Amino acid sequence: MALKNKLRSIGWNLPVGVQLSVIYAVLLAGVLTLLGFALYSQLDKFMVQNTADRLNRFTQPVLARPFFGRDQEGPYSFPSTPPQDTTLPDSRRRPFSIEQDAALMVRTLSGSNAAVAVLSSSGTIITSTQATITSTEVYLPALPADWKARVDAGNGMAQWEVSESGHERSLVVVTRFIPIFQGQQSGTGTSALGANAPQTTTQSGPVVSQPDEYYIEQVASLGAADDILNQLRLYLVLGIVLGTIVGVLCGLWLTRIILRPLDKLAGTAEAIAAGDLRRRVRFPFGRNEVARVGGAFDHMVDRIAENIDSQQRFVADASHELRTPLTSLEGLSEMLLIGADRGDERAMQRTVRAIYGELGRMSRLVADLLTLSRLDSSVPLTLQTVDVGRLLRDIADQMTPIAEAKDVRLIVDSKQPTAVQAEPDKLRQVVLNLVDNAVRFSPPGKPVLMTVRHDPAHDQVLVDIQDQGPGIPAEDLPHIFDRFYRGDPSRARATGNSGLGLAIAQAIVQAHGGTLSVLSTPGGGARFTVALHIGEPAEAKETTQAMAYVEQAERVSLR
Repeated sequence: MALKNKLRSIGWNLPVGVQLSVIYAVLLAGVLTLLGFALYSQLDKFMVQNTADRLNRFTQPVLARPFFGRDQEGPYSFPSTPPQDTTLPDSRRRPFSIEQDAALMVRTLSGSNAAVAVLSSSGTIITSTQATITSTEVYLPALPADWKARVDAGNGMAQWEVSESGHERSLVVVTRFIPIFQGQQSGTGTSALGANAPQTTTQSGPVVSQPDEYYIEQVASLGAADDILNQLRLYLVLGIVLGTIVGVLCGLWLTRIILRPLDKLAGTAEAIAAGDLRRRVRFPFGRNEVARVGGAFDHMVDRIAENIDSQQRFVADASHELRTPLTSLEGLSEMLLIGADRGDERAMQRTVRAIYGELGRMSRLVADLLTLSRLDSSVPLTLQTVDVGRLLRDIADQMTPIAEAKDVRLIVDSKQPTAVQAEPDKLRQVVLNLVDNAVRFSPPGKPVLMTVRHDPAHDQVLVDIQDQGPGIPAEDLPHIFDRFYRGDPSRARATGNSGLGLAIAQAIVQAHGGTLSVLSTPGGGARFTVALHIGEPAEAKETTQAMAYVEQAERVSLR
């Protein structure tokens, strides 16, 4: 475990470029080694087999020639071609002599890099290169115990390599043969190579007895092949070493270029952690991993900067909003303590009533702040099927007394029931807030239209709250949903409005996976539209979970 932790620590301390270069070097060296080993092995096999084929090409023509008893008046030799007239008088023929024939075969097949021996069926050397030629440098190694079984398994021929200390590596080829005899007359039959050759006969009867099977051992030096293989081995080792070094250097250079954006990303992250929220990596747009990480990083920092800025403004605005009623309460309480009312019961009641009003205002402000806090924490919603048309009619009944007090009529347009998946209390809070604003800003005698309609193109339910008030100035529209924003003088603090109602409504709608928008022209009233998806509770849940994940990631980043 300690070794594992130590290796892990080394890995985390080494630059990624160095780690990648080491991995590339190991892989490159391994691949080059495997290729070099394969090339070396194949070349070795090829050269050994080529030597064996060369020996076989020299041997087969010699073994295919017929043996003749030596003419007593002429030299003993192999004819280059079978004679046309092979008839010899019996007085001039001799019995078969393998010693003389083997000596001729050895002299014919021996060379400076090849030694030959003719063996009997028992493995006894009849004659060899050392016995007839003294200039050869090739030695005859001892035959293994199973040499004859190897020849039998190879259908009359076997080969193997021999490497003994003090001698060059050699190739041993052993071939079984049976001499071929030419009879006295043209009608004489011939025996073929092989263990089952028939006895030689003539028209007048047998001339000689068929001899036993023999073996010819050829030993060829592989010194020249080994010299070539040694040079190849040297070149392969140097190639692997140089190739690995070049691969490491090129890998370091390439990984340095590839990882340079990550260095920039790390430097930007460190600067942001130090407090510079304006820093961005600004990678070019692309689809590779580095470009995607850079884009996601910039987007995350933008979100974090926006949230931090929003939180700072929120804290400042909340502090300012709370300081005003607290200051008022402090002054009113001090007046009661010093007896400024001088026992006047009506003055005391006015002071207590003012204190009660300020406390109610603080209570509403704190309730709004708690609502926003819950929405920011992405608490999962309890979704149910809600009939939006019926919800609008219930809210109209609830707000009718307030609207009639201002001489404002509430009109509900819901011709067919339309259901959505939502949390009933939260959705009621959104519509109540929008209707309250519409009633508050509508002039006497003007209606507030509450409409619910279905948008089949986007599979949504749209709720419109339309008033006939003064409208919203164009410069205020981009900030209408900001927290504590009061662009219109009618939304002054004296009205008791905290500037959080529309921000809360938008946060609730977004938590449901919907949108809240506004259209307004100065003097033409304002229309707020709530768009909610139909019958897709999973979408709202996924939206809530995604918001929770983003918020959690941002909180972790801020730490």
